[in-house]
Amino acid sequence: MIKKNDLLIEEEENLPEYWSSFSDMMSGLLMIFILFLTITILQLNIQEDLLHDKEVLLQEKEDEVNRILGVRQMIVEQLRKEFEDSELQLNIDPETGSITFSEGVFFDYDKYDIKDTGKNYLKSFIPKYI
Repeated sequence: MIKKNDLLIEEEENLPEYWSSFSDMMSGLLMIFILFLTITILQLNIQEDLLHDKEVLLQEKEDEVNRILGVRQMIVEQLRKEFEDSELQLNIDPETGSITFSEGVFFDYDKYDIKDTGKNYLKSFIPKYI
């Protein structure tokens, strides 16, 4: 009489041979996926380092721009204080610091010579400006 246990052993011995090669192929495929994953993680780390370096550089540039804008604002404020109690008719742009004089101060209509009042105006303006 054949025992049940003997049948199981006989069935295991009769398994096709392709299972061992199939498992070798699957383990090789797993190694390829692990390799791709490792390369992807390394590239991600490199990209993060580059991004961090660019962020630091951008922050330095922003600080420099803010410093320059602070100097501009300081100059504009000094100009405004210098000319606020003067008799000169001029406007100082708070954003750019550009100075605009009122019309007709320097020239008459359709003339290219500076008026005497314009010369006096410049004589009082330039020392305060410098």
